[in-house]
Amino acid sequence: MSHPERPVAGAAGVTVVGCGYTGRQLLKLCRAAERDFFGTVRSAESLQQLASLGAPAGILDLDAAGGPVPREWL
Repeated sequence: MSHPERPVAGAAGVTVVGCGYTGRQLLKLCRAAERDFFGTVRSAESLQQLASLGAPAGILDLDAAGGPVPREWL
């Protein structure tokens, strides 16, 4: 997302690893500032919660067996 009236650093997106209550509050701030947002969660239930807010998100369980990062993210 590009905004000529903003400095380049101001147009950067935000990624939140572990997007719980605090991450959802940050999502609201990012929307107000027109910043891109991506959140990671550990469960399908939490993924649904973020989806209901219209936020792009993915499941990332750092404690999962076989490695924390899904192959499609590499």
